[in-house]
Amino acid sequence: MGAATPAKRAWVTLLTRQSYLLGAVMLAHSLHKQSSRYPLIILYTLTLPSDLISLLEREASLSNSILLPTKILHPKGEREELIAERFKDTWTKLRRENCAFYGYKHPEMTNPPPVPKDGEGKKTHTLLNSGLFVFEPSTQFPLVKEFIGRWMSVGWQYNALKTWRYWHPEMWRNEEVRNLHYIVDKPWSKRIGDDGKAGYLGKDGETHTWWWNEYEEWKKEREAAGIRELIPLMKPRPPN
Repeated sequence: MGAATPAKRAWVTLLTRQSYLLGAVMLAHSLHKQSSRYPLIILYTLTLPSDLISLLEREASLSNSILLPTKILHPKGEREELIAERFKDTWTKLRRENCAFYGYKHPEMTNPPPVPKDGEGKKTHTLLNSGLFVFEPSTQFPLVKEFIGRWMSVGWQYNALKTWRYWHPEMWRNEEVRNLHYIVDKPWSKRIGDDGKAGYLGKDGETHTWWWNEYEEWKKEREAAGIRELIPLMKPRPPN
């Protein structure tokens, strides 16, 4: 993102359904807590209830966030093969440029590690990931073909999948994580059980706890300020 002024750069996330409300609000809260020099733009679609949008507008004013309506974007003439139904709205992330795009992560640390040089790493470093990317597109489709050689990959720390913590313990360091990617089971979908287990394998208890710690902090701040309208809408399911 270079040395551009804050007014010309932003973080962006996409909200198309109420089930991701908790993720968007906590992302805004954590970025604001880290004193980010850039605002968070929350792109939302009209699939959200109008009363919810009004509540989000007030929340945005407290967390250096900007709400912008957008239309769902789907590729024309392309047969979509999705691993999960929730990915069908992912193309809509391309509605904005000059942005660093977040897929509901948790900015955790500071002092980022060095960006790898061109040619370093595995072949998969030439593939785009919809979790976190910085882009200024001129041609959008197909992404990998058009953007190859026109962007630079960054370390795993900027898109740390929560499952890597136990799949790659030799690599993972909690203190190095900059952006935590909550793939598959979302921590806001339900509380952590008394046994500390979370996620479909029961191994995500610690990373989900990080998220819930942020939620409790946000909740206390809003309650102390007498701003409670969103809290009833953000109640997750209890653990099984």
